[in-house]
Amino acid sequence: MISLWIAIVAFFLLGLNHFFPSRNAGFGLRFPFAFHTLKGWKQSQSRFYRSVILLNLLIFLYSLYTDLNENRVLVLSIISIVFSGILIFLISFKE
Repeated sequence: MISLWIAIVAFFLLGLNHFFPSRNAGFGLRFPFAFHTLKGWKQSQSRFYRSVILLNLLIFLYSLYTDLNENRVLVLSIISIVFSGILIFLISFKE
């Protein structure tokens, strides 16, 4: 159930990022090698939230199909968040 809550929160944050992208852009724009504009920061954040939503929904469906305990689901959710962050950072660094 925790993976479903993480996906819901990520969906909420995706909406906030869409309507108010400059709220937390001050952090991302301090790294000019990765984010040159507000648009680049918004795109990378949107990619991150979409990947977190997708991976946690897959974890949720997998936990329904198999009988996983809450600790394993929590660990898989944390790993998916870290993996999404690293993947999006590498993609934005490549661009």
